[in-house]
Amino acid sequence: MIEKNKNKEKIYRKKIGFKNQSDMKSFFSAKDITDSNINWQLIHQYNQRLIDLGNRIKSVTDSSLDIEKLINDRFDIIKSNNLINKLNNNGRTKEQVYFKMTQGYLAVLLFKPFIEKKLNCELIDNPKCGDYIPSVLTDSWKWERNHEFDLYDPNKKIYVDVQAAFTKLEKMDIKNHKLKRIESDYEYYVACFDLYDARYCIIDTKNISESDLYKNPSMENQLCYAVPKNLMEYWF
Repeated sequence: MIEKNKNKEKIYRKKIGFKNQSDMKSFFSAKDITDSNINWQLIHQYNQRLIDLGNRIKSVTDSSLDIEKLINDRFDIIKSNNLINKLNNNGRTKEQVYFKMTQGYLAVLLFKPFIEKKLNCELIDNPKCGDYIPSVLTDSWKWERNHEFDLYDPNKKIYVDVQAAFTKLEKMDIKNHKLKRIESDYEYYVACFDLYDARYCIIDTKNISESDLYKNPSMENQLCYAVPKNLMEYWF
């Protein structure tokens, strides 16, 4: 009886146009649709804005970063590996998430030389950071948001997370998870850049205690540290 039912199921699949269960499963779940719902024209406009934005900020920094190459190379990896369909963040569209994540990563690389001078170190990308995408992807690699710091110096044992604000802020908040020191022999810093008013500060997390934190209602009452305005200096 079981074998007879299986044959009937196979006949059914064939009648509705499927050679095997795998094709049918993919079709029913719409997993075979990879980018028809992505607005690539909008993303190309976002890429051009990122290039223009990056070059404007670069003009008042010591960075030698090739902005156009960075954006185009990163986009090629994301599109060719269908990574954009993995993006999701609190109701934003995938295109918006792509723009925000790439904007943040751009800020990290633009200000890396500046941070290196301030901390007297040589920083490299942290491959564990969720915004980092290697030039060659392996089967085991996953693109996912996490709480890893953006940059580190393995010789001087320094971790740096870059927090960039591209809008006018009354204050800059650092979420509690960015203040936690995971490896006791490393120094942890959060480099905050207000790109709207050209101000910055670099926070040594060891100087912040739990009593300095507050529940931020705009972030679902997550514990945050409000960066004092008097610490923010002009970065150019």
